[in-house]
Amino acid sequence: MLRFLRNSARSTAIKVLFLLLAFTFVLWGAGTYQMSRLNTVARVYDRAISQAELARETETLQRRFQEMTRGATLPSIDFRSQALNGLIETALIQHEADRLGLDVTETELVATITSMPELQRNGRFDRELLERVLEFQRERDEFENEVRQDILTRRFRDLMIDGVQVSPAEVEAEYRSQNDQVSLLYVRISADDAVRDVTLSEAELADYLSKHQERYVGPPMTRARYVAFAPADYQELAAPSPAQIEAFYEAHKNDRFTKPEEVRARHILVRVEPDASDADRAAARKRAEELLARVKAGEDFASIAKQHSDDPGSAPRGGDLGAFPRGRMEPTFEQAAFALEAGTVSDVVETPFGFHIIKVDARDPGGVQELAAVRDEIVAELTRERGLELARQDADKVRRAVVGGKSLAEAAGKPPIESKPFAEGALVPDLGRVPEFVKAAFALDEGQVSDLIEERDAIYILQPFERTGPAVPPLADIRARVEFDAKRAIGSKRAKEQAEKLLARAREVGLAAAAEEARLATQETGLFARRAGSVPTLGAAPVLREAAFTLTPAAPLAPEVYDLSGDAVVAALASQQPATMAQFENERAQLQESLLERKRRAIYERYLDGLKQQAMESGALLVRADALGPS
Repeated sequence: MLRFLRNSARSTAIKVLFLLLAFTFVLWGAGTYQMSRLNTVARVYDRAISQAELARETETLQRRFQEMTRGATLPSIDFRSQALNGLIETALIQHEADRLGLDVTETELVATITSMPELQRNGRFDRELLERVLEFQRERDEFENEVRQDILTRRFRDLMIDGVQVSPAEVEAEYRSQNDQVSLLYVRISADDAVRDVTLSEAELADYLSKHQERYVGPPMTRARYVAFAPADYQELAAPSPAQIEAFYEAHKNDRFTKPEEVRARHILVRVEPDASDADRAAARKRAEELLARVKAGEDFASIAKQHSDDPGSAPRGGDLGAFPRGRMEPTFEQAAFALEAGTVSDVVETPFGFHIIKVDARDPGGVQELAAVRDEIVAELTRERGLELARQDADKVRRAVVGGKSLAEAAGKPPIESKPFAEGALVPDLGRVPEFVKAAFALDEGQVSDLIEERDAIYILQPFERTGPAVPPLADIRARVEFDAKRAIGSKRAKEQAEKLLARAREVGLAAAAEEARLATQETGLFARRAGSVPTLGAAPVLREAAFTLTPAAPLAPEVYDLSGDAVVAALASQQPATMAQFENERAQLQESLLERKRRAIYERYLDGLKQQAMESGALLVRADALGPS
């Protein structure tokens, strides 16, 4: 049914942005059962979810997260559970949609596909882009089914949340909740201060390390024997002849050694907003003409630009825009600038940004550069290219000899360098960042010779050796870290014990009096709102920040001791300040939309939870006991 869209299209496979949102619900409890067919991991009414489907969805979910995080380290996420939960919810939605008579017509499907942004080119639907999507899919109808399911899911959600509203009172209450402010009185007991008198023996450090080994497990490590072939070592052999230099110059004279015409200019801008009234535009022009008159009367252009130009980028530099060729500036501005001789000033020039006065400080007519001016550049490039070629030839000879049975030392005619241990993705001692070197060292078996590895400054041949798995380093190697952690643990324990005593006494006499009795200093945070990202003077303290807004003058003491990076904090309400309504009208619309979306999401999630509950109780939702085993 989309055959007419595919007709006559040719393409190559590319990565596709998947259209459905990543499922983020935690797998809801469901009954388990033994299925007769091992390939089925779950059943929702008459819909079976296969092992292969779950594996596919898990892989897709992982890929989506990787694309979203652009290669960053992913948090510990149970993608398999997420994927199974998503498949279950999709099946439940489909079942409920069938019951309600919801369907997607062919016309709706075609209209949705042809309006997808990723299938547009120059503002119009492009068949070739669609064909690329279809070529990437595992089955012919898979793309259409995904789009159809997405349309159905959105329609189902819209039906469930239809009529959800937030009242003006709810919006105002939300504003007040976010903007009420409190200030806390607190005592912070330092874990470091609590262990200033502590000295730990080697036996105590060893005991701490043995009990907390998981904190110190290092990554797999390897060492590598290698020989480096640096192009710089071949400079004498690689020096180009005069004929080679001239031939390179002639070959690249027009594309690399021809400078475009340039002007070096400065300007004074009187900015005009795009929606300015005629009166405002006339006033701006008058101001520009007054500034131009001052320039023509002999005042220093740069000084006027510094004081009066509305261009924040160039004004501090006296309006200096630097040198630029044609094609870089706004066309009207550029035309005026290139029409000026060096040292002359334009009339008032109007562009979409406002009114300009332009002064050209210098002109460079451009043209072909003489060979003498670029000789050093050519020599350096040709020497590097030839040096790289010679280095590659020697490296290849050495590698062939090693493959033929010689040792790396015999083949190279000198002892190879032996690196210190390094981890995957880490810097190599004495070499620095050499990612392909590291990648090869971990891809090879011990003693296996690598292919030629071309890094920025050299070509390498390597053989990994002394590979070790994840292990806890000897105490001597990590002593300072273990000692710091062990002392911090003792200090945190002592700080908490002291804080618990302070809290107990504060319940009797108040925090200020209890702190004075214990000779502990109190501090005040100053006012902060609920939506503040941190607590002033304390930093990120989300649990304490939430607790602060539950405190009242009648019950001012925070109910527990709070851990802040090992330090212990006891806090009490110092003062409250209700939200001022000055900004309410400015924030009302955005706040209403945010609150409405939150309310809709909560209702929709509760409805899905109800569908799961109903399906489970009726025996229509069944999950195999080992469904979340290894994928």
